[in-house]
Amino acid sequence: MQKLLICVLGLAMSLGLGLTVRQNRGQAAIRGSQQASLANDASFRDGLFVGRFMAKQGRPMLAPVGRWSTKRDRASFLAGYQQGYASAETSARF
Repeated sequence: MQKLLICVLGLAMSLGLGLTVRQNRGQAAIRGSQQASLANDASFRDGLFVGRFMAKQGRPMLAPVGRWSTKRDRASFLAGYQQGYASAETSARF
């Protein structure tokens, strides 16, 4: 009876671990494809550049989103700006 219980617990743990690993791989693939599409987006790249520049100049985190005309481009610029500003601040601390 104990052997059966140990086998069932081992099988359940293996199954749970396998599902967890599979789910994490799927999420990593989604994040990778999102990052690749952002790397090809001009407004995002512009936001990265401007965000890093502003942070290095010591200016406040106020994104000039008016540089882009569509809502999609403005959102992409803002995402890049925030990421660039945060990465420049982090690298400045170290």
